[in-house]
Amino acid sequence: VIINSNGVNPRKYSNGIHGILAKVTPKSATSEAVSDSLNLSDYTGYYQINDGESYLSSWEGKLVSIGLPNQSPADNMMMLRHLEGDTFVRIRQDDTDGETIAFERDENGDVFRYKRHQIYITKTNK
Repeated sequence: VIINSNGVNPRKYSNGIHGILAKVTPKSATSEAVSDSLNLSDYTGYYQINDGESYLSSWEGKLVSIGLPNQSPADNMMMLRHLEGDTFVRIRQDDTDGETIAFERDENGDVFRYKRHQIYITKTNK
């Protein structure tokens, strides 16, 4: 990690990166496959949540959400497994299914928000 600043601890950043990379499983150990017709990039991006934001990205055939800013991103990754259509389910720490997350598309077919716990979370254009 290279930092061009005084009084900054590079270990904080390297530990954060290492924590995320440590969660990667080898290809042979990945059991779930995603349908070729599902384009996870439709769902990726920044989403506005109250006074903060989260970033959704693809991760081993699933979606992952990380709240920002975050001091420990590896410990705060929320994994989402595809159910059908634009509906996903949160994967709990014990690998059981949690609540459903339903994404919505606009008139152009672009994902613009999702609904979790009856709350709408809007995608931002960053």
